[in-house]
Amino acid sequence: MKTFLITGATGNIGRHLCQFILDHIESEVKLILTARSEDKLEILAKTLIKKEGHIKYCISDFEETLSFKKLISLCQAGIDGVVIMPPRPVDDATMIPDVRIWQKAFNSSFHGPVEMIRQLSPALIKKQGSMVFISGITSCQPLDAYMTNTAIKTAWLGFLKTCADRLGAQQVRFNSISLGGIMTDTFETKVKNEADEAKVAIEDLYLQKFSNDPLQKYANLDEVSDLILFLLNSTASHHMTGQNIVLDGGFVRKY
Repeated sequence: MKTFLITGATGNIGRHLCQFILDHIESEVKLILTARSEDKLEILAKTLIKKEGHIKYCISDFEETLSFKKLISLCQAGIDGVVIMPPRPVDDATMIPDVRIWQKAFNSSFHGPVEMIRQLSPALIKKQGSMVFISGITSCQPLDAYMTNTAIKTAWLGFLKTCADRLGAQQVRFNSISLGGIMTDTFETKVKNEADEAKVAIEDLYLQKFSNDPLQKYANLDEVSDLILFLLNSTASHHMTGQNIVLDGGFVRKY
């Protein structure tokens, strides 16, 4: 049986990924789901279509590391893969944000996830598992008005590459996926509202938003989930670690 832990499971990407894993892995699967809302987790667990699979869930909050206790107990037998989706830090419009903004952002989006990975490392070692961190394109280049986001994403790269070095001998892999624009329900609703407010055709607004990407489109959730599952489960990824893979339609052009 393959066991996968999905954090942030009730978000747009998390929900889709859970069903994608169940649909695309032929062997028996155990999913361990975690997020901040028990009600949303319960609804998700009930709506997932299970072929051969087991669903476990519990609440955890990256800002409250004591909340990891039950989650860690569910993983004691070992985990084949972990997907870490930390909350996106809220950026401040000031030139250099106040220290309190930095503290809150790092606590929820860096320190908390790092502590979860530390506590999960024995379970990953048991099954020579794969850890996939979901990042953004600020890991590759700074973007105006995203100072805290850029600082945290680049800090993650250093942490993950060091983990790849330190746990490589135990055959545990650490990789990152840096996402550009994604066609989530939340994004599509936002674009529709913008088009209605501006009284423009939604197709024209999409073309405007896609104009910076050479592929002239955003990734859909199947494409995102397929890449995550490749790093979690494909034998072709078993010799990959310490990598930051960019899925952004070609937006980032740096060498």
